[in-house]
Amino acid sequence: MKNLTSLITALLLSVSISFGQEYDEISFYNVYQKDLALVQKDGLFGFIDVNGNEVVQPKYDEISFYNVYQKDLALVQKDGLFGFIDINGNEVVQPKYDEISFYDVYQKDLALVQKDGLFGFIDINGNEVVQPKYDEISFYGVYQKGLALVQKDGLFGFIDVNGNEVVEPKHNQVPTDR
Repeated sequence: MKNLTSLITALLLSVSISFGQEYDEISFYNVYQKDLALVQKDGLFGFIDVNGNEVVQPKYDEISFYNVYQKDLALVQKDGLFGFIDINGNEVVQPKYDEISFYDVYQKDLALVQKDGLFGFIDINGNEVVQPKYDEISFYGVYQKGLALVQKDGLFGFIDVNGNEVVEPKHNQVPTDR
């Protein structure tokens, strides 16, 4: 067992040296994404390709698996904030949100985001469709197809899938019966 551990350590070290970079850890290829290996350096994570080229510089505190939240995207965390990178290592969504939900839960191609205690939505391209400004956002279609109930400063209103306030949040209550 000791020989196996020594062999693996030597192999990883030689991989690091042959790639011209020194990493604290290198994972197996194809675990997170095809032809990529997760690397760790000084406690931060990134990716290298099969040729040893750095696709994502080790700068994230955490990186999730690709395709969990959305096809070809991986959730990243940096300094306690979340964002997304694509398979080419580009930041599709800069790590600036306190939380990001899965896509398609509230509405197709949208993910609920939270920033400074307020909620909004981003689309699959990382655009803020609804700026994080609401205290609460319900699921679309609960009260009316294509609309979501929002609450801001204790008042209620509705937004459409494009983020437009169809009914401004200025109402004290929302009828619970139909």
